Amino acid sequence: MKLPRLPDLTGGDQRQVNGMVRRLHRAETRSELAAAFITEIDCCLPGDMAGWGEMSPDYEQFTGMEISPAYLATTARLVEPISQLLPHHPALEAVGWSGSRVQPRRISDFQSLPRFRDNPLHREAYRHLDANHQVAFSPGVGGDSAVVISLNRKHTDYSARDCQKLHLLGLLIGELLGGPRKGSGFGVWGRSWWSGAKFERLSVSAWIRDLRAARQGSRRDSEEARNRIGS
Repeated sequence: MKLPRLPDLTGGDQRQVNGMVRRLHRAETRSELAAAFITEIDCCLPGDMAGWGEMSPDYEQFTGMEISPAYLATTARLVEPISQLLPHHPALEAVGWSGSRVQPRRISDFQSLPRFRDNPLHREAYRHLDANHQVAFSPGVGGDSAVVISLNRKHTDYSARDCQKLHLLGLLIGELLGGPRKGSGFGVWGRSWWSGAKFERLSVSAWIRDLRAARQGSRRDSEEARNRIGS
């Protein structure tokens, strides 16, 4: 595997990542790997909430999710508003989930915190999940689904060094996903707290298309109103 240039990583960072990957390697199934990631990630990249999302290989539909246990009840309550408002996610709207395969993407790369706090996704959902700051990366596609890992923090954004650490970790997880165990159930999603929930039937591209159409309609209405006032 050819690694990208990660100039801010220290030898200690690399040892932490390698140690975590060795522990993840003990997982026998895909769902065990997801659960182990949630358990281990704080040792490598401390935060408030972590998520491991399973998606269709084209990154169009969610099919399962594993998240930090402390946020299970809150997230279950917010499934509907999240599903409705996810098109407002700054990174999703800009590059889509597949865009996180290139490098880790932070919300702050696309929208400042003051603007994000005024975003309906934050107002109705993310603020309840301590997600003032978020970074996401996709290790790629393994078996019958793609993986997107996301990390949330309430108080401090993820630094360039944090992003590089996640990049290295994600690439190594990608090696696990595409490894020799893929044919023995490792590429198949098993247990999930909301596998088959409403997210599974929602198309990401349709979300974005509907949102952009609504915004264009809003702009047209505003222009017509200004024209009526001007006349």
